[in-house]
Amino acid sequence: SIGFEGYSRLINGKPIYRRGSSVIITTKATDIEEGLLGTGTLKAYMNLTTPDITIKNREMVPSPLYIDARQLYEIEAQATPGLCNVSVLVLDSDEGMDEASASFLINSPPKITSMDLSSETITLGDDLTIDIAAYDAEGVANVTVALQGPQGEWKNYTAEKTDSLYRCTINTDTFSTGAWSVYGIVTDLESESYTFGPLSLQIVTPYVPPMVLPSPTPTPEDFEAMPVEEAVEKLEELTIEEAAGILEQISTEK
Repeated sequence: SIGFEGYSRLINGKPIYRRGSSVIITTKATDIEEGLLGTGTLKAYMNLTTPDITIKNREMVPSPLYIDARQLYEIEAQATPGLCNVSVLVLDSDEGMDEASASFLINSPPKITSMDLSSETITLGDDLTIDIAAYDAEGVANVTVALQGPQGEWKNYTAEKTDSLYRCTINTDTFSTGAWSVYGIVTDLESESYTFGPLSLQIVTPYVPPMVLPSPTPTPEDFEAMPVEEAVEKLEELTIEEAAGILEQISTEK
């Protein structure tokens, strides 16, 4: 029989490995005259075909501890995903043979195809919505959003699945104003991840309209110094009580 160790899980009965991990291929066999593979004189040879390479007739290492023969295969970090086929040939000293086969999968990495911001400029305290289109052939574990601020600070949030997208709505009340960088990160069930971005975001201070201060009420001395036409216009701008008070003060002083 052929077995596998070090995989993350089974998909349709086949073990799946993340890129950059190690595959331990094992085989067990027995012979009436020569005993168990790993402790006797039986020999095992492995053939392996992946989307990238082919290994032929690699002698497997006997393991008395596990009573089997073993072979280590290191998956490259940039290996092509897909199906890998293994066959093992066991020979005894009389050239008798037996063969078995099995297969495993190299994980397909996740991908973000698009990320959209509700606006590239957000007023401090308003909400920012981020929509991310993320995909993985074997399943997405989570999608997160990371934002780096103008002082190098980081804020991290989890996006929730909404129909065909992953959405994150963030209130910017605690953000500092200035230029921010926005990243989207998707992680699959084999813990491989992909980062999209950065997109640029500006956080700006709220607009405060200028305050118009009322003009001070002219004093009786101001009115006495004004031309008659200007004095009449100023009196018309006052309430009846204010105008009457000014006129009374002017007549009293005279």
